[in-house]
Parts: sequence; C-alpha cells; structure tokens
Amino acid sequence: MAKAQSQAQIETTPVTSFSLLAERVTRQINSARGDTDKHVHLERLGAYEADWERLLAEIDENDNVTVAQRDDGSVDLFWKVPKEF
Repeated sequence: MAKAQSQAQIETTPVTSFSLLAERVTRQINSARGDTDKHVHLERLGAYEADWERLLAEIDENDNVTVAQRDDGSVDLFWKVPKEF
C-alpha cells in the first residue's frame, strides 16, 4: 500500500521549468570536477529568464558562495567548504 501511495505522489509532482534548471545546475555542482575544483561555469541555455534570475538569487543567498557574472550572460560559481570543528 505504501509503495502504491509513493508512486502516486511521484506521478502527481509537477515538473516545472525552474525545477529542471535547478536539477541541471545541481548535477554540475555535484559532478566530480565541480567537487574537486569547487567551481562551475553555468550557462543559461534554454532556461527562462525569470527562472535563471531566481536560481542565481537563491544561490547568491548562500554563505561561502561567489557568483561571478560574465559578459556573455553566463556565470561562474565558486564556493568554499567550511572546516568543521
């Protein structure tokens, strides 16, 4: 019964253009190269302008993250992982 209910929840969760963009960026950040370099280069590609601006604003709210705007509209993200005590 729980499995059927979980499947129903998955099927009814709407996929938005913002969630697709956020998923793409998350994959880049969590990639092996992103993890090693603590840097990724992001391009808007086909994302809606409102989604792109929202995503960048949400990323910029995080501590230890730098969003560097480039002349071509793309951005570079740099982050530092704080040392745990």
